[in-house]
Amino acid sequence: SAQFPLVCPPCIFSAAGCFLWWLLMAQEAEHVLEKLGTAEFPVKTPEGFDVTATLIVAHLPKNTTPLCLGSFLSWYAPVVHVEQLAASVLDEANFVVTFVDKASADRVLKAGITGYRDLEESSYETPIRFKPLVEEKKSGSWLW
Repeated sequence: SAQFPLVCPPCIFSAAGCFLWWLLMAQEAEHVLEKLGTAEFPVKTPEGFDVTATLIVAHLPKNTTPLCLGSFLSWYAPVVHVEQLAASVLDEANFVVTFVDKASADRVLKAGITGYRDLEESSYETPIRFKPLVEEKKSGSWLW
């Protein structure tokens, strides 16, 4: 699978080129998110934390720290735990983030966050993706 640079060098791309770069990076982020949690790229459940309030955050720059990501996401909902995953699909950083409750995690999912930028490290956003650590099981009966 092809790897793309994690920052768009504006000095060599036109506006259209930057847009294409963003589309490619967004596709890469989707690919990473799909792979995380598979047998090839397992995701460990954080011990002692509510799995229903935990999200997988995929495709962050390699230099992203748990503290920086937690600070960024705390603008959307209270964060109680951030842990970097050992699994890396395309040499990126991936995390599990636990929020104070499931409603907070759902609020982050509904916020539509599509990019991350560490203000101290880069002036460019990297496309990121989210998914729940555990998928909600639908009941087969209207009684339960």
